[in-house]
Amino acid sequence: MTATHFHTTRDLFDAFPTVKNSVKIVPGDEEPVAAVRKLADSGQLREASALCAYLLRRREAVWWACRSLRLRPGLADADDQALRAAEHWAQSPSEEARDVAAKWAAVGDQAAPQTWAAYAAGYSGGTLGEGFQRPVRVPVHLTAESARLAVLLCEARLGLPEAQSFLRECVDAALVLLAEPPKAGR
Repeated sequence: MTATHFHTTRDLFDAFPTVKNSVKIVPGDEEPVAAVRKLADSGQLREASALCAYLLRRREAVWWACRSLRLRPGLADADDQALRAAEHWAQSPSEEARDVAAKWAAVGDQAAPQTWAAYAAGYSGGTLGEGFQRPVRVPVHLTAESARLAVLLCEARLGLPEAQSFLRECVDAALVLLAEPPKAGR
């Protein structure tokens, strides 16, 4: 039994209709972690990693995206403020830390993986920006989508053999997180 809060792929797709844009499987009664393994074993690593982003709870999805970026030295500067803000939120989630990550994401390079890791943290709760007539809650899928994009942007900067190896490491890391029992506050 895994720590995922979805019992079937159908449950996941019902909770996150946007997942169908990234994962081309027919949702059914299959256990989601088994679906990840099946996709990965068949070489569909982008889809497997996308499924992981949606399966992980928000905090784990942000941590996973940050850890994934750290797998390849040189792809994310160790002092990158957006990535550090996302990591800080994953380690100590608070509204203040979420807001800091969101601000770094907003001013970051929109093509940079670390910016999207910061968006993942920034979209972990709260409301969307200012300027709305009333507060608009952050849609629940934005953390997963942002984490997925961070990983894909990182993968896009690698050559083909290294990109496949990178995605496999990302999927394996997510599977470890999914196998752990949930901790308080997740």
